[in-house]
Amino acid sequence: MNPSSSSGKSLPILLWTVIFLCGFLAGVGFAAYKLRPAVSVGSEANSSPNGVPNSPAVAQAEAIGRLEAEVTAKPDNYQAWLRLGHLYYDSGQAEKAIQAYNRSLALHDGDADLYTDLGTMYRLAGQPEKAIASFDKACALDARHQQCRFNKGVVLFEMNKPEEALTSWHELLTISPDARTPEGGKVADLIKEMKKE
Repeated sequence: MNPSSSSGKSLPILLWTVIFLCGFLAGVGFAAYKLRPAVSVGSEANSSPNGVPNSPAVAQAEAIGRLEAEVTAKPDNYQAWLRLGHLYYDSGQAEKAIQAYNRSLALHDGDADLYTDLGTMYRLAGQPEKAIASFDKACALDARHQQCRFNKGVVLFEMNKPEEALTSWHELLTISPDARTPEGGKVADLIKEMKKE
């Protein structure tokens, strides 16, 4: 066996893995930002008492604090739990996001976007089986939901289940033949490249 051909073949696999992971995170983050309800942050959250603008991280922490107080005072407000979950999502607090999303789901039915976000947080928390279950729930709620199928494929790929990942991406192509990865590449081309490997 030629060592150079072996390393040449493993490089594309590694490269595609890195591309998948980066694209997954970018796409999911963008989808969550685009689809979540806006959190109402008053002008007082954007400046300190002396009028100097706060950093986005400080404003985000203040918004989280306000929503934590709101859900403590009104624990049955599913929308507040949902908004809090989105803020935890945006700040990378996976375990807290999972708790907030699940509390919101205990109070209302949820939708495909919420289950997709929940799955993403389960993935970030190192719970791939729960991530897959959440993506499956999203797909069941919305037969044409694309992000849950792409994300499911990424998690399955990370779990070393490439055939199942390909199945999820093929399902995505039946919904949208021109589906693209978060980097802009065609999912169909991604599948072809994986099959070559």
